[in-house]
Amino acid sequence: MSEASVDSIRQGIDECDEQLLLLLKKRQQLVEQLAQVKREKGDALYVPEREKKVLARIQQQAKNIELEPALASDVMQRIFRNSYQLQSQMRFSRSCEQVKKVAVIGGRGKLGALFAEHFQRSAYDVVIIEKDSTNDEWAQLKLVDLVLVAVPIEVTESVIQQLTGLNKNCVVADITSHKQKPLGWMMEVHSGPVIGLHPMFGPGCTTLARQLMLFCHGREAESCQWLIEQFSVWGCLCREVEATQHDEVMSIVQALRHFCAISAGQHLLSSQADIGAIAQMSSPVYRMELAFIGRLFAQNPELYVDILLNSSQGVEVIESYSEQYQSLLALLKNKDRTGLLKCFNEVKEYLGDYAEDFLQESNRLLAAASERN
Repeated sequence: MSEASVDSIRQGIDECDEQLLLLLKKRQQLVEQLAQVKREKGDALYVPEREKKVLARIQQQAKNIELEPALASDVMQRIFRNSYQLQSQMRFSRSCEQVKKVAVIGGRGKLGALFAEHFQRSAYDVVIIEKDSTNDEWAQLKLVDLVLVAVPIEVTESVIQQLTGLNKNCVVADITSHKQKPLGWMMEVHSGPVIGLHPMFGPGCTTLARQLMLFCHGREAESCQWLIEQFSVWGCLCREVEATQHDEVMSIVQALRHFCAISAGQHLLSSQADIGAIAQMSSPVYRMELAFIGRLFAQNPELYVDILLNSSQGVEVIESYSEQYQSLLALLKNKDRTGLLKCFNEVKEYLGDYAEDFLQESNRLLAAASERN
């Protein structure tokens, strides 16, 4: 093929790229129009059923024109993320007609500020309360419709104990990562509606769309419904869970995983491993594991230490993990191939279909992780 032919083909590719950009811009303008209509109607930012239908349609259309469906799906997922981020920069609707007064205790903290900003952009009357707030500012709590406690775990109880004399219709909520004790504290000090929230995301997220919000009802669930609906309007996937089950699961989802990451980091430190060399010579899966370790240590240490210390079953779960670890280590030391295979296959059978689901999910993550600069 001549050099002229190569240049001609590349010119054609460049023209296609330009057309793609123009179409993306047109789609973005339509998204902005849609956001306006959704705001007026009070519709949620994220509608999972709609997204699934769009993806299914795109994949089928890709097959019809002999285009790789996975490519079309990947492109649409990136477009979705940009769409949600774009809509998240706009004003939101309220889940209730009446303008409610909301107090965010810890509203200048990272996560508290995120929620305070969203309430403000939904045209709520927002009051920020901090430890240095005046008595007059604290007195405003008697007039609010919602008190959201967004303070570090170690001071949550002491802050909740100050919530006396609230309006009996006021909703009191917290956002700590454990739920049984905070719910008890809130219901002890306040006779009205109480709900425990656990945002399964951090303050660094650029949009609440697709983010998981767990919630545990404490008292008067119907009076708290407007708050759950508001999180849905912002794009959260809200999931109710019983407080006991929540804390049991979090002992694995949070306490055990954080402990393992801290242990791995401590081992790297003690061995003085060359992190740069490890990163450069890691396959995507191992680099991702290293990234998760680094991600934890790049954040507030007090948060993770307090999660470990306040997990009601964390120590028991970690001790059980340690026993399994030692058992597997013994098999390895004894070069017991049969025993190791037996353990592997037992876990595989236990996971069932989830193993294949997690394989596909991790493959998508690894594909993105492999795109190194």
